[in-house]
Amino acid sequence: MNEKIPAIAYIEAQILHRASAQGFLASSVRSVEAEYGLHQGSLGSGVFLETRILSLLYLLIVVPKEFWGLSKNHPIYGQIKELWSLETVNIITDQSHWEEPIYRFVHHLRNAMAHANFEFKNGNFEFWDQYKNKPETYRANLSVQVMQQFLEVVGARLANLKNESKA
Repeated sequence: MNEKIPAIAYIEAQILHRASAQGFLASSVRSVEAEYGLHQGSLGSGVFLETRILSLLYLLIVVPKEFWGLSKNHPIYGQIKELWSLETVNIITDQSHWEEPIYRFVHHLRNAMAHANFEFKNGNFEFWDQYKNKPETYRANLSVQVMQQFLEVVGARLANLKNESKA
């Protein structure tokens, strides 16, 4: 079951997104609002972009790295590079020693997620990689739309990685 978790997370996110967009969650959301004494409509569609992004980042970036020990030379990074570009990412700090830009981005994103070094601010997602009290080695900022595109590309690739041989 464990190796299926990234794939299930990606599929679940797709199901929730589609169900929410079609209004199928509305009665359940209103029921939860009533149960917790919240104003009707205060939970919107019941699907929160920030929590979906964080859940997917953890399950599609942190977990696969731990499960499959993805090395910097794993073919997945070349596949990501073919399908997604860093051009829409604002890289603020880059003191990283990793040469390949996509691997560098994913590596530092994984570390930031594992150590809760991220924030949502003004429609953007910002993350940074920093070891304890040492200077940051990497900081990047991207819009939530760009993060969604990244998750779609990376999510589909990593969700299916369990079906491929290890590199």
